[in-house]
Amino acid sequence: MCCAAAQEKAVVKSAIDDFNSFTCLEFVERTNEADYINIVKDGGCWSEVGRSGGKQDLSLSDDCVYVSIIFESLSYTSGKTSQTTGLCKKVGVVFSLIR
Repeated sequence: MCCAAAQEKAVVKSAIDDFNSFTCLEFVERTNEADYINIVKDGGCWSEVGRSGGKQDLSLSDDCVYVSIIFESLSYTSGKTSQTTGLCKKVGVVFSLIR
């Protein structure tokens, strides 16, 4: 079980690195940010679209832990879709699902 969780965390970090490289947003591991993404396993791949303020859950079930899916989920979570521009900021991320 330990190894699967470590592999999932590595995939999530890889997707975040890609997202940070290809967009003007920067996801960082959370320290004390008031607004942040909390990655959980809660029945599928989902999140609210756009910034909701405070803690915002992003669910990545086992079938969602692929760089391309996570990248797309981060896009929707941040509100950065093909129709939006100019969303440049730093976003905290909590790796609570990945032990």
